[in-house]
This record gives sequence, structure tokens and C-alpha cells, in this order.
Amino acid sequence: MTIADIAAKVTHKRELNILVYDIERMKGTAGVEFWSLSDFKHRRIHADDVIDWPRTICVAWRFLGDKRTEFASEWDDGPEDMHRRIWEAFDKADVTVGHNSKAFDEKHLNTGWRDLGMTPPSPSKPIDTLSAARARFGDESKTLDALCQRIGLAGKTDRYNVEVARAACDGDRAAQRKIRAYNIGDIDATEALYVTLLPWIKAHPHVAPNTGADNCPRCNSPKVRRNGTWTVHVWTYVALTCDDCGGHWKTTMQSRGPGVKTL
Repeated sequence: MTIADIAAKVTHKRELNILVYDIERMKGTAGVEFWSLSDFKHRRIHADDVIDWPRTICVAWRFLGDKRTEFASEWDDGPEDMHRRIWEAFDKADVTVGHNSKAFDEKHLNTGWRDLGMTPPSPSKPIDTLSAARARFGDESKTLDALCQRIGLAGKTDRYNVEVARAACDGDRAAQRKIRAYNIGDIDATEALYVTLLPWIKAHPHVAPNTGADNCPRCNSPKVRRNGTWTVHVWTYVALTCDDCGGHWKTTMQSRGPGVKTL
């Protein structure tokens, strides 16, 4: 699938604001560097030994359909303004999209906001492309890059390197440019994966609730066709399919069968 194919799927106007985001982190220190207190097999790091906790050092985000990708970092904005800027994006968002975002990105952002004395942003519906892939597919590797390459999408532009991250935090301009490009590249890959997986995502919120049943609830495309009926127990519904994103859904009840109780 080409970038042009993907772009065609996101051009429909949505009433919901869909935020695609990704964070990058830096290791903490406690005599040794660590991501988690249980990083080491034979001993657990005690919280009292921690000198610096792991932290978010930069974040990139874009609202679906926008051309501009936003970026904030501790070296450009300072830690507080960096967290404030992504908080404002979350506060505006109706849906948030990331890869492994439920277990990782969102929780670490929450921690940063809490530590800075900030309140939670307005509620939004999280869509995690990793969770969607685990729920529906049997890929042996479900990393962002592996999924994009297997599907034929443009994948990650680089690999995370802790030495580059450390250099960026220490003021190295070349390292800062490198991790910025890497972070923004993840937004491109995540958006492409999200749009590709869109028809497979269960319980996706209706992106244009005021358009009724005429448009696709996932992408708001008007290219909708009837595709038979969908029967659940004794209820029969009209089945519809979107010719743009490929999603299926049921709508208005068409009929009710006989209510038979098996003894």
C-alpha cells in the first residue's frame, strides 16, 4: 500500500479529533542504568538507591488528517513545557492512537503530568495498534517496524539508541536532530499502521456520530454499500461495508424472528 493510498483513507472529515503520538525515554541511574527496578536477573534495584528515575525526553504527535507533526523535547522546551504541550493535545483529542501506547506511552505521560502537579486531560478513547494486532493477527513479531514491513508500509526510519538519547540530553545538536527525526518517523509509521488496521479494530468509536448511518463510522467515507444482513440471536440487522477502509458494521434492526425458548 502506497502513502497515497493511505492518505486517501484519511481525507474524510471527522467530527472526532484523532491524535497519533509517540514518546521517547531516557534510562534512570542507580549506580547502574535501568529502565525498570527489576532489570537485573539476580538482584532488584531498591528505590532508595535511585539517583535519577527514567524519564520522557521528547514526544511527537499529529492529529489525523493534519500535515504538520508537532515535536517537543526537554532540550527545546524544558520538561514542564514539553509535558504541557502534549497535555494540551491530549485535552483536545477524542481518540488517541499509539503503538504499545496503553501499557507504555500513556502511563508514562500520566506519571510525568502527575509529578508536575498537573491534572488529567479530558477523557479520550485510546486505540493501541499493538493491542489490535495481538487481538486479530498471528504475526510472529508485532513490533511497529515488523508489522509495517510485513504489510508493505514505510516502517521506522531508525532504531532507538540510548547513547544518542544521552547525547541529545547533554546538548549534542546532531544527536537532537537524529532523535527528533526518529520520533517523528514513528508518527508516520504509526499513522500508516492505524489506517491499515482500521477495519480490523474492534469497538472503534464512531468518528462522525452526527452523520447517521449514511457514512462509514470508522472513516466517515460516503462510499458505503449494503452487504446483506447480520443476524444476532433472533434479531436481524442491515449489514454494511465501506469501500474505502473496508470496515463492516451493522445498523438498523430489520426484523425480529420468533422468540423460541429451548427446554
